[in-house]
Amino acid sequence: MTAARFRDATAADVPALTALNDPAVPAVNVIADEVWHRFVAGEALVRVVDGPGGGLDAMLVALQPGRRYGSLNYAWYQRKMPLFTYVDRIVVAPARRGGGLGRAAYVDLVARAPDDRPIVCEVNLDPPNDASLAFHGSMGFREIAVFDPEPGKRVAMLARRPDGATDPSWPGPDDGCTLELARSETAGDVASCAGALQAELGGAAAPADLILREAIAAGDIVALIARDGDGRAVGTVVLAGSASSAAGGAIGEIQALYVAPLLRSRRLGSRLVAAARRVAKSRGWRGLEAGAPSGALRPRGDAFFRANGFGAIGTRLHYAVS
Repeated sequence: MTAARFRDATAADVPALTALNDPAVPAVNVIADEVWHRFVAGEALVRVVDGPGGGLDAMLVALQPGRRYGSLNYAWYQRKMPLFTYVDRIVVAPARRGGGLGRAAYVDLVARAPDDRPIVCEVNLDPPNDASLAFHGSMGFREIAVFDPEPGKRVAMLARRPDGATDPSWPGPDDGCTLELARSETAGDVASCAGALQAELGGAAAPADLILREAIAAGDIVALIARDGDGRAVGTVVLAGSASSAAGGAIGEIQALYVAPLLRSRRLGSRLVAAARRVAKSRGWRGLEAGAPSGALRPRGDAFFRANGFGAIGTRLHYAVS
């Protein structure tokens, strides 16, 4: 396939922009013609790929700070960051989806984005958009916050530098923590959190550092670590995949989920579960399962997982990865 050739949109493209954008609702919102005209006049970067018959195959819309735009997500970045390049939307025509145009749009943007500011965007967690989360993860974005722009909606706020590196100066989420994939050398932090969880539940001892280190190195488990502003491990989620079954693929299991007591009720647990869903998507698992705690803690655990998209199947809680 010929490489996509992006160009700057002009006022003459406004009808075609609307024709490409509006059928994609509710994944994107409708933009009035007057706003489109402001955007293409210089208020935003609008890059497009021409399609057959005068239509458009793809577009990307990005804004710098200080623009007249009513997006609550854009306003969040305005409050948190002095400089950024905000990706408002990427829309690809249905006939061209799956052909790499979304990735090409980011490559085109990176070539034009100022080097002194991160590229930022948001992806839905509730309702979930796991495919987009996995895609952005593959493009080097990392979650810096979770934001509830309106009742019933929750989004992951994502960022990456044009060169793909992370930046410790970026704002953290409300819980003040960052998430990272555990490596063999950080298995001790996973073990520490798992040990605190088992002590709280009164269960068996957590796996030793060496066992976790070997399992992480072998890829038998995937663990994510939440760190506070001082770099201390204050939460973890540990995942393992089952063998593929005749029912259609492997199932992932949340073997441990822990958040330090002082950070509970601040959405860190939900962030860890959202990250677990991204892992499940990237590994091709068809679902995630978890068991709520037994005894007096079960109602709270059950309610937590249900609030994060899980449903009961027998005695287990299940999330279907789409």
